[in-house]
Amino acid sequence: MTNKQHRQVTIIYYCDVSLELLHETHTFAQNEQGRVILPAEFKEGKSIIAVCEGEIKILNKLGDRITMVKEADNLESAGSNKDEIKATNKDLLTKP
Repeated sequence: MTNKQHRQVTIIYYCDVSLELLHETHTFAQNEQGRVILPAEFKEGKSIIAVCEGEIKILNKLGDRITMVKEADNLESAGSNKDEIKATNKDLLTKP
């Protein structure tokens, strides 16, 4: 009988119903070669992008910028200062 090792990992993924990039940290079993075994119920409905060792803190991701531009567009349609919003959108799209 083998003693299964466990490893804490952060999984970066997309849900099948959304384009928002998501992540979760869990502790899962690993096989004898050290590869983490993701349970089928966890993988269901997800497209796994990466499995990272340990708990990671994502500071910025593509979906955050898209959401921010969308919010700025909503403000523009609500009658806010258009020049200020256009500058904000330009900054978001040109900054790394």
